[in-house]
Amino acid sequence: MDKDNKEVNVGGEISDYIQESTEKINPGNYNEVDGLVFAELSYFRFEDVEWSEKQLESGITIKQFAKKLYDEKAYKTDDERVFLESLINSKRFDSCKITDMEALNGTTYWSDGKSKELSEDGQWAAMTIEISDDTCVVAMRGTDGTKLGWDEDFELAYTVDGTTAQNMSKEYLERVKYININEAGHSKAANDIMAAYVAANEDVRRRVRRLDAYDGPGDTDEFCAVYEEGYAELGNKLHNHGPEDSIIGTLLGDKPGERDFCKTDTNGHKLPGTKIGEHDPFSWKVDIAKGQFDEAEQSIFSKWVDRFGDNFVGDYDREWRRHIISLLDKTGILYLLDDKTNFIVDGIRILGGFASLSVEDRIFLEFLLSDALIEALIALGIEGAKALKNRNDDKQIDVQGGASRSDYSFYVDPDMLKQGSEEMKKLSQKIDGIVAGLDEVKTRINSCGNQLAFASVTLDRVISRIEEECADTETLADTLCTIATAYELTEKRIIASA
Repeated sequence: MDKDNKEVNVGGEISDYIQESTEKINPGNYNEVDGLVFAELSYFRFEDVEWSEKQLESGITIKQFAKKLYDEKAYKTDDERVFLESLINSKRFDSCKITDMEALNGTTYWSDGKSKELSEDGQWAAMTIEISDDTCVVAMRGTDGTKLGWDEDFELAYTVDGTTAQNMSKEYLERVKYININEAGHSKAANDIMAAYVAANEDVRRRVRRLDAYDGPGDTDEFCAVYEEGYAELGNKLHNHGPEDSIIGTLLGDKPGERDFCKTDTNGHKLPGTKIGEHDPFSWKVDIAKGQFDEAEQSIFSKWVDRFGDNFVGDYDREWRRHIISLLDKTGILYLLDDKTNFIVDGIRILGGFASLSVEDRIFLEFLLSDALIEALIALGIEGAKALKNRNDDKQIDVQGGASRSDYSFYVDPDMLKQGSEEMKKLSQKIDGIVAGLDEVKTRINSCGNQLAFASVTLDRVISRIEEECADTETLADTLCTIATAYELTEKRIIASA
């Protein structure tokens, strides 16, 4: 069935897992999907709900927690509604108990049903889920869709002292008393759980058994150097999970430990049909029987994002990264990441923001954004060309006996390969045109003298990368032609021997 016509799976396969998994959770069968359930649970704003003193002291069962939030309609989407419904009726999680809920929104800190104001602002939340008498899962809340949350994400690009969320995560983890601790976090919280671990004291690190980081950014080399001892231990405990088109999870430095990617279906979830929509855990596909995600390969686009992020950190020192983030903030571009954004109002804000920059900063930022856009378009173009394949799965191979395609699982339509080769050669020609245009721009920039020398250097870097991609594209086009010819010869042999 065509993907666009699929029936929408409200709540996603993560909710299917909750409903269909009947074996009660325990330290021995705890798995990566369980961790994602708890990470998703932390997104619900428990701080906006009134809890009894007894519940806060003795703990709240997951069923009670989900029922309370469901009854008070403390959900934003149908996915979240079905997720809560699944937890209310869950056999696997019905004995789990939630304790020690804490949250920070702006400068308002909430704990044990009470709020107070702090001097620093941030966006963070955490809870502890008991899965046995001596074992728990510490789940932390990721970016909540506010500009404040995104500001902390960008701060990761230059901080060495830690963001407010990272520091609160460390303090929270050090207060956990369980003998065995697991950690789980999605998006920004995937970074927070790592920061909590590497910055915590040795006793706490010894009690942490496993960390599951779901599509979250890494850290800079400067931050890692501060907590070198903790990072050295992460490789044996950290499990990194992300969608096949992972974007957020590839940013900044590569993370230690295992790294795997999963299949997704964004249909009916946040931002359907987009790569960034795969960041939503409700789009992740799950092998329910095995308690793991459906494995996939990292896409070409995701690899480009990974490389671009590494280059950004490598090409600019910490102060330059801070300056670039401040420029983006001044223009108002970062407001577009807020869930409550008004594109007309914020569009006007961005135009005014650009106009307020100095000439040097404006030209620099324009080239930086152009660099990113051009490379992204190239990566998407190459990915599309590589993805060309025979979509007619039921096509009959024209051989004696009418064997079906399934009888020749190695078969690839040579016509499709040739078409792919032609498209890639056209793409290569377009890239050549872009390079020629950029060379002309560079000539004009150089005529302005040393004042714009930094822009010329940036443009050189853009042109060099584009030319590399162009060469790769031409090589791949030639390879596809060679493979097509080989398949044609193979097909003739099949027909001759049939």
